[in-house]
Amino acid sequence: MSYAFSSALPSPFFAQVRSVADGDTFTVMENDRPTTIRLYAVDSPELSQPFGFESTIFLRTLIAGRMVKIVPHDRDGYGRLVCDTYTPIGQRVSAFSVAAGLSWWYAFYAPNDEQLERLQAEAKLAQRGLWSAPDPIPPWVWRCHRVSYFLHDDDPVQRPLPSRRFHRLGCNKVYSPYEQNTKASETESGFCPCPLCRP
Repeated sequence: MSYAFSSALPSPFFAQVRSVADGDTFTVMENDRPTTIRLYAVDSPELSQPFGFESTIFLRTLIAGRMVKIVPHDRDGYGRLVCDTYTPIGQRVSAFSVAAGLSWWYAFYAPNDEQLERLQAEAKLAQRGLWSAPDPIPPWVWRCHRVSYFLHDDDPVQRPLPSRRFHRLGCNKVYSPYEQNTKASETESGFCPCPLCRP
């Protein structure tokens, strides 16, 4: 799972969960400082999506106020630690959420995660959680389609290398390494805009 702005990562550590923001993001105290954790290999429905609230409550019930094991994989473009997280008895939090149908397996970043692939298939077959909807929309698509304005020519965009498509800052299709230029310079160079984030 590769994100922009990757930096040195801490070793696995134990920490108490202080707060839960949504179905895949929470805060712990690391070295007496609040640290935001993004669950590895899953993407939960946005709070404005169906099952976004249920996903948040599920994660809050599972880990809020409890000690968890944090295993860092990377940092994302917002500086959050992207981590596998485990309960005190070794249960993988991402697996619980996917099995309940309250998170998507994020195959784009974790294509070889056979556990989450299997659990998602089972949840989908059983129509659990978000899979009970007739046509659930992945949150990464939902985020992009909420965009209702186009960038100006001098706004910054990012283009993963060696891709020929450029993206808005923070688009989930941006990976390292990448170049950052203006929209105008990318267009003049013959590169195309991402059809999802529509820069």
